[in-house]
Formats: sequence, C-alpha cells, structure tokens
Amino acid sequence: MQMFTSAAQTQSIAIPPQNLEASLRDQLVSESSFFVNGPLTYGLTQETANRYYPLGNTAKTILALTALRTAEAGLLDINDPVARHLPEILEDNPFKVQVTLQHLLTETAGFATVPIQNSSSPLRYYAKELRTAGQMAHDDIVGWLVLIKLLERSTGTSIDTVIYTHLLNPLGLPIESIKLPEVVTPSPFQNLLGMKANGQAIAEIVRVLIRNRTKEGSPFLQRYTHDFLIKHHSWRMHPMSDARTLAGVQKRANNRLWLEPAGTDCEKGIFFQAYPAGDVAFIKIGCPTDAYLNAISTTVENSFLPVETNSRQKELEALYSTARFSGLYVRADKPSAWFKDRINFIRDDTLDLSDRGDGTVIIDDGIRQMTYHRTAAFTYASPSGEGVLFSPFKQGGYMLMGDKFYRYVGPLGNKTMVITAVPFVLIVLFSSLFYVKPSFEKPWRRMGQFGSVGTLLVTASIVLEYTVWPTVLFDWQMPWLINLWRFFMNVGLALILSLPLFAISFTRQNKVPAGKAILFVPLHLGLLSVAAFAMFLIMVAWGLAGEFSAY
Repeated sequence: MQMFTSAAQTQSIAIPPQNLEASLRDQLVSESSFFVNGPLTYGLTQETANRYYPLGNTAKTILALTALRTAEAGLLDINDPVARHLPEILEDNPFKVQVTLQHLLTETAGFATVPIQNSSSPLRYYAKELRTAGQMAHDDIVGWLVLIKLLERSTGTSIDTVIYTHLLNPLGLPIESIKLPEVVTPSPFQNLLGMKANGQAIAEIVRVLIRNRTKEGSPFLQRYTHDFLIKHHSWRMHPMSDARTLAGVQKRANNRLWLEPAGTDCEKGIFFQAYPAGDVAFIKIGCPTDAYLNAISTTVENSFLPVETNSRQKELEALYSTARFSGLYVRADKPSAWFKDRINFIRDDTLDLSDRGDGTVIIDDGIRQMTYHRTAAFTYASPSGEGVLFSPFKQGGYMLMGDKFYRYVGPLGNKTMVITAVPFVLIVLFSSLFYVKPSFEKPWRRMGQFGSVGTLLVTASIVLEYTVWPTVLFDWQMPWLINLWRFFMNVGLALILSLPLFAISFTRQNKVPAGKAILFVPLHLGLLSVAAFAMFLIMVAWGLAGEFSAY
C-alpha cells in the first residue's frame, strides 16, 4: 500500500494503520476502502487513486462544496429564492415558502420523487413541489438537478467548468479528476447520475469536510461557512433523530457525531463516514458491510474521546407534549406525484396507531402488532430497544420508525374507504343510468345523465392517472393531454356531486315516481347521495380533486 499526502501537512497522524488490530486494518484498508486522517491518506494505492468510480450519493457532497464556494464568490446567496434565478422552472410566488439554495442542499425543497429517470423532458416537468419547503427531508434527486441548473445559470458556464473552478482547482486537482457523461440526449439526469471521480479526487474532496484546506493550505471555505456546512442542523425532525447539514446527514452514536452522504442507495457509488472532531474520514467503494461499519465504530471509540455534550438530551427534556398518537400514518419518505405510487403506499405502507393513554402506543402494520412505551416527549421504545420518534411539528404530524418516515393522514388513509370501497362506490354511481329511461320525467333523466356521464369521466380519468400519467408527461411530453383529462375529471366530479342536490330537490318537491318505483327510489337516492360524497372524499384523499395542472 502506498501512502499519499496532501500539501498541507499541519496535523499529526492520529490513527496510523500499523497501530490497528489486523481485523480492523483489513476492513479499513483494502482494495475497496481507505481513509484520510488529517493531511494523510492511508490505503489508497496508485491503481485506486487513478481509477474512476461512480460517485452515487457522494456527488451531492461535491455539488454542495461547489455551491458554497460559488456563494462565497458572491455569485449566489444561500437564502435567495431559486425561482428568481430559474423562473422557467419554479414559480416566484411570494405567498408561499420559497425554495432556497439551503433547501436544495439539505433535500428539503419538497419536490416529488421521479417515476422515470431516463427521460429527455424539460426539468420543469420534474420540479413538482408536493411539500412546503423546509418541512421534510427525503432523497431528492430533482433538487440536485435544479441545483446544477442554478450553478450553471449563476456562473454562466457549464457544470463541469463550475466544479473545476470552485472545487477541483482550489484543491490542486486537474479538471479530468471528475468525469461527467457525454450526454447524447438532453436528459437532466445524466450529469448527476453518471458523475465519476478518481480515487485521489475522492480522498481530497472528503478531506475538506474534516480539514477545510486548499492545496496552498489556506481555508477552502471561510470558518463560519465551514462550520455551517458540517455542524448546523438545517433540518431535523426530532432532537434524537439524524439531522441534515449542508454536507449531508449528521448521525450520532455513543456521544460521537459523524457525517455521511445523503441518500440510501449506495450500491453503485462511494460511501464515507467523516468525523470532523476526530480529523478522520473513512471511505468505502460501494455499500459498507456490517463488519466495515463495526470496524469504524471500534476504531473511533479507541482513538478519540466522545465530543458531543448532552445538548440533545436537554432539548428533548424541554419538549412538552399532550398529544395522543392515534390514527393512520402512511409512508412519506418518497413523496410521489404519480397517483399509482400514492395508492400503493396507502395499500402497502400504512400503519394504524392506537394510543392507550398510559404511555403505551400499539402500532399495527397489517401483519403484526408492536407495543412501544413512552421514554420522553415524542419518544417511544419497544421492549427490544427499537425506537419510534414523533415530530414536535404538528404534535406528531410525522413519525420515524427505523429508517422510514411516515405522516399522519387520519381517516383519509383508511384502506377500506379509499381503495376497497371504490368499485362499490362506482357501481352505485353508475346505477344512476337507470333514470335515463324515457319512462322517467325530464329532471330524473337529467339526473341519470349527469350521474352516468360524470362517473364515466371520473373512472376514465382515474385509469389514465394510474396507468399512463408518467409516460404521457415524461416520454410523450404532452402535458396538455393531462390537463385535458384532468379538466374532464373535475367536470365529472362536479356532475357526480350534483346527485345529492337532485335528491334533495326531488324529496322536497315530493316528485318520487309512482308505482313500483316508490318502493326502492328513495333508498336508491340515498345511496347515490352517499356514494357521491364518498367519491369526493376518495378523490381528496388521492390528491386528485381540484387538480388541473399536469405537473
């Protein structure tokens, strides 16, 4: 193994590999792993230093460092609304929370996840804001694509030039250290998903998180900016949960803090754990194994003292909650603009919570029931030690269980109401066709026409939403077609909602048909009215009622 050093050798070595146990050294220094410690790099062979690797989520760290250097050059402001720079992508609306550079870097802009990634569609089709900016963090590829466009717009150059000028050159790395794919089609995903870097560049870029030095030894970022990058909690759901910083995800265990790249998919990419307080960062090509993570934990515990104070515990103790956590919670860490995804989450990833009022919460996932006991405000644990955290925001509006986020939806997430009952509701609504027969008076025939046509429009639109929405928008690039069917969908819903009005009118005017019809028509009118209101609530729960825009 060769040892590479940076130009600024100003700190002593804290964790030389020869001092590690063989079992730890074999994990931390191998063909697929190395680590940086102060100015030194251990385990980086010449072959690894020169070979190019897909960056995966570590590309986000590269873009974050580039963006902050660009901001320090006066070309951007971290709190400026992005819409002012990219009005063709985002709406500059003063009556809502504006997406800023900080939101993009912390993946809290609120953009929908992407159903199709190999499309050449304009970026504005993807930039669908489903949440208020700053409300929730999730793996947000769209936000990083917007950031790339923002950097290009603010500097007037291509993203590869921006990265070289503001990141690679200050670190003494050549422009070819990072490779972007040769884009054959104008797909906005290529520059991010296809980004690669050689091992030497990866080492030097991760080193910035713990050392903040350029090649010449001067600060890479101003001290305040670097502290903001690695320490400031730009978003956090709960005092004891992981936090988002501009550098990635800040995690904690055994009174130690470290940074990891934001995102869950590491199979084709670079993983790292950076410990700024310990002046060390561990780098792994591909996903880390349990043995690798245990080796890091053991090495860190043996090498430097705990650094975190009890500030988080004090924050937790200061919280006060009178909320009872009961009702339905649906998976929320992959917000989707596609109706099919939302239905699948309600069907497959809905939890039913029951708060007994004695500090015990029962969680039913449809397969088993799990019991959790209150340990602190918004904090619960099972007898086996598994934790559940509720957000102080909206008094439990969000919940973290393991590595999955859920949001409270109440009765609108009830599977029976919004999925199972739908065929029966549509059948009842279609039965309004019975009144179209010539034997009924004109008002009755009109009600039958409204009900049957409205149900047909809504049903057809639901099928289109479920099956072809992403294809029409991202592949065919025909948003007008989606606008058209959504217009008719809402017209159909309005026609359906006219059924209770007809029923009230007929009842008040005592216009119930004579003969045998008098035996079942009143009951049928009641069923039609109930089905109409049920269809409206279902469409609200699906997020389709009142939606006209294609994106």
